[in-house]
Amino acid sequence: SAGKYDYVVGDSYSVVKKCSVNVKPLDELCNEYNVSYPDVLSMDTQGTELEILKGAIKSLKNSVAVLTEVSFLPLYENQPLFNDVNEYLTDQGFIFCRFYGEHSDMSPIRAPIGARAKGLMVAADAIYLKNPDFIVEGNFSDKDKSRMLMNLSYIALVYGMFEYSMKCIRLVNYSDSSFQKNKIFCFMNS
Repeated sequence: SAGKYDYVVGDSYSVVKKCSVNVKPLDELCNEYNVSYPDVLSMDTQGTELEILKGAIKSLKNSVAVLTEVSFLPLYENQPLFNDVNEYLTDQGFIFCRFYGEHSDMSPIRAPIGARAKGLMVAADAIYLKNPDFIVEGNFSDKDKSRMLMNLSYIALVYGMFEYSMKCIRLVNYSDSSFQKNKIFCFMNS
């Protein structure tokens, strides 16, 4: 954690060098290289997460989870904060589940050793899971709905959200026999 280091946060984020970088939206890259849209989107891009999400409309429609760093205080110029990212992902059918990594005890100044106290929570890693109702009511084939619900169930289970995982499994279309043989499906549905 940043609290273990003896520096002022603002000093550690100063510009050292500016470089031009060519970028493309995620959806464009998936189409250009004929790559499937991701099931899980994981990002830590130093304040550009919302811009990336806005270039991933089709990816987000097909994804079941987003793991992203969110900020509560601006560290970068024109940086969107937690509320901006949360509102956008909620509009895309995701539910904020929890923070799983906090970047706290950062301070805008550094008091002498012995006079230091708790710092500010500047950022955290957040888990968003697709709302299962969004999948069930969405414009997906029955097979895609079942696949997405299975994937969502698995991700929820991995992050310890057992009841959420169970809800997803119970929404899987039982008529698709390939899912009946899936070990996760059998375990969660028992």
